[in-house]
Amino acid sequence: MSQMAKRSEPTIQRVSVRQVRPLREQVLRPGEPPERSVYPGDDETDTFHAAALLDGRIVGSATVIRQSPAHEAIADSWRLRGVTTLPEVRGTGCGVLLLRAVTGYVASQGCRYMWMFANPPAVGFYLKLGFQIMDGVQNVVPVGAPHPLMWRLITPADVEQPLGGPSPLA
Repeated sequence: MSQMAKRSEPTIQRVSVRQVRPLREQVLRPGEPPERSVYPGDDETDTFHAAALLDGRIVGSATVIRQSPAHEAIADSWRLRGVTTLPEVRGTGCGVLLLRAVTGYVASQGCRYMWMFANPPAVGFYLKLGFQIMDGVQNVVPVGAPHPLMWRLITPADVEQPLGGPSPLA
């Protein structure tokens, strides 16, 4: 009788932008020049890059950058970018852990509003985590469907219980 190998639990760590760019290139921008995986604000001191690690390997990442949406100046707003996981870990909770980590971070920085342009296949995922679609605002991308602007209010409770769960960075 053989025992099934138990899968490790992912951990979330704050990492450097150098550590998340290869995953962005591989999953979000395959076949594109590496500079397409460099975002304005990536190198700012308060920008937060989170990585999901499984057995020491980065399998997911998310970045938050202090930035208001172009359509409206909103104080204390942060933009969520580069959220990705490797296909083999989708549905395992890595994405939720990443979003909890970045939500907890921006809440601790006084953020009131977090927003992003969501990849259309991921809209349902973000809706389940409390994000809403802003009607009529979208980012038209060179290939594929336009990405709707999604947003979420951030409250002081998100420091302790980001997105309804304990902070994975605690």
